[in-house]
Amino acid sequence: MYQNPNEQEQDKIQKHEEYRTPNTVTLNIVNDKKLNIQSLMKSYQLSLSPGSLSLYFYIAYQFIQEKNYENKEKDLQLLLLEAIIADRVDYVSAMLQNGVEFNYNHFETLYNETLKCQNCRAKDCRKIHSIHHRISADVCEQIWCTCKGKQKSNTGNVSTNCKRHVARPLTICNSGRLMCQQLLNYATITGEIRPGKVHPQTDEDEGYFHDLLAWALFTNRVEIAGVFWSKCKNQLLTAVMASSILKNMANKATSAKDRQLYKELLDHSRLFEERVVHMQSSLYDEIEYDAMSLMEKKDEVWGIQVSPMTCAYEHNMIDVIGHPCIQRHINRIWYNEQIFSSVGTSEAAAKFWDWVGNVFVLNGRKRLIQAWFSPLMKFVIHYIFLMALIIGFSAFVLTELNIISGISDIGIYEWLLYLWLFADLQEEFLFPILIRPRAHLCRRWKHTFLFKLKRLVFNVWNILTLLSHLVLIQAIWMRIKNSSDYHRATLRLYSLGLFLMYMRFLQCMIVHSYFGPKIIMIGEMLLELFKFVWILIIFMMCTGVLYHANMYPSHYDMWSPKGVQYWRIWKIIALPYWQIYGDLFLDELQGENNVVNGTCTFVRSEWEDHPGTYERCVEYDWAVIVIAAFYMLITNLLLVNLIIALFTSRFEEVQKDSDKLSKFWRYSVITQYRNRHPVPLNLLFLPWRIWRNCCQQQCVCKKDDVNTVSQETQNLHAVKCLYIESMKTK
Repeated sequence: MYQNPNEQEQDKIQKHEEYRTPNTVTLNIVNDKKLNIQSLMKSYQLSLSPGSLSLYFYIAYQFIQEKNYENKEKDLQLLLLEAIIADRVDYVSAMLQNGVEFNYNHFETLYNETLKCQNCRAKDCRKIHSIHHRISADVCEQIWCTCKGKQKSNTGNVSTNCKRHVARPLTICNSGRLMCQQLLNYATITGEIRPGKVHPQTDEDEGYFHDLLAWALFTNRVEIAGVFWSKCKNQLLTAVMASSILKNMANKATSAKDRQLYKELLDHSRLFEERVVHMQSSLYDEIEYDAMSLMEKKDEVWGIQVSPMTCAYEHNMIDVIGHPCIQRHINRIWYNEQIFSSVGTSEAAAKFWDWVGNVFVLNGRKRLIQAWFSPLMKFVIHYIFLMALIIGFSAFVLTELNIISGISDIGIYEWLLYLWLFADLQEEFLFPILIRPRAHLCRRWKHTFLFKLKRLVFNVWNILTLLSHLVLIQAIWMRIKNSSDYHRATLRLYSLGLFLMYMRFLQCMIVHSYFGPKIIMIGEMLLELFKFVWILIIFMMCTGVLYHANMYPSHYDMWSPKGVQYWRIWKIIALPYWQIYGDLFLDELQGENNVVNGTCTFVRSEWEDHPGTYERCVEYDWAVIVIAAFYMLITNLLLVNLIIALFTSRFEEVQKDSDKLSKFWRYSVITQYRNRHPVPLNLLFLPWRIWRNCCQQQCVCKKDDVNTVSQETQNLHAVKCLYIESMKTK
């Protein structure tokens, strides 16, 4: 039967439609003629998930781009939200590059979909939520969604166990910033964030990219965090703070279950630190003077105003502080100080001999003031006075420490010691508490007390300073008692205080290129020794107890009432301790010295009533010799050689990083003497410092007006940094 060609073609199309594979969910949504174009993304959102194929995002993005309708911008923002949740870095980058903006109203959905923990108390949780809960439980409950499920109560209202949904005094973005402040060891900034405050979207504000970066750091999204970082303002400072946040998060993941999370967070932190170093190098090579000024320029990120250089030092970023960009800037501060400028650096002296020429007016009178008010001059004068004090203190301890019968018995050396101690107490404690913070009344940011305490405790020079003050104050109090009973104890305390003063004098060598690394090595070796000494103490105690139990069986006065110096604990420790250094004490262990010394007795009443005159005689036991043989074998052949091997390994590690470590400590000394005066001349400068503090109260809120790197230049180098990273991964 003849059939029209058009009819044949229609039959083929009909048969093809019958055997055609059903459309996917996405195509069904797009081809649905009844679908309202304004609700496209609301319907399409149901088909998206973190495991969705890239084709889904491609179809949705192309469909929205090709159609012109009223809610096109909202649909693009919703697609951007889903791409961020699904960690589709390529689509996020493309949409941000084409001008798609993130909607602030989507932050709550973003946090709800990515930061969830069902009824988690963070007691034994392997999720990242436990880290934030350890930082600040109150702020964490304002960020994390712990909804187990919404249930209707008897009144018909929807109830939930999630505190963030029940009571929300702060917006989710502000809560994220509060968490960043906590992770950076800053106290809550009450003047920056107020309950119910809506985040403004203005050009002067930080923008939503800092809030998106905070979310990416909380969830440890490595690639997408790099995208948001490149879009932030002041990428250099932001990278320093992001690295510090991740490092502090990693330090909280210390349990055995969190070792993998610890490694991931630490690697992410190092990635941001590498970005900082890369931007430092590229900016320093291109515009060196502006790059150096940028390192000291304060800017505000996450509600905290700080400079990149200060933030890197506070969080021990050794590679950043040791970079030539900062070190050269520090040298300009070290040798010169423009006391009437907002940023006290200049090129008047580039090295030590230039500074010497400026001091003696060999290079003109204009540079004389900068040299004499420089931190180096304060440093030199301070340690000249300290050296003179140590010499006079030594003479005082050796010759003049007698019982005071009148004020004439107090010599000149002792008066100078008291004057210096009073001035040093003012400079170390009174000035930082009462004077220096008053020059920052307009600031709303400050470190937490716990952070300040850690900085104090883990700094060996601060510990030496505090111990020397406590010892000398105790010695002065006992000297005022003016009793012969305390004379020997007073002499011991003054001697110990003098020893601590000598140790404090070593700090002046930190700034020297040769002695600085050596001082660092000594400190690291001492730290390694203190860790190992606990093993030695265990061996010494167990061996000493065995010695004493067999040499002096049934001993009664372990804690002699005659004095602390007669307690038996010193006898227990003495023999095994000195045996570590090779002294065998075989005669004493076998009791052969009982007759030789003539000061021991077997009469209990004599050695108990006269512990300083008579000692209990040793009762020989062959087991003591056996114990001594095994103890000497373990300590001299095993433990001593083990600690030598540890010292060798540690020395090689420190040797590699000694230059960076010395530069890091040198930075701390320079910045310290930039804000302090030499002791005891600081007492003369006290009225001037108070006057300067009061005059600066009206201008501290102004931003530094210095020439630094433009934001466009930072944007360019940030993009280059990400490009180099992508090429390395390939």
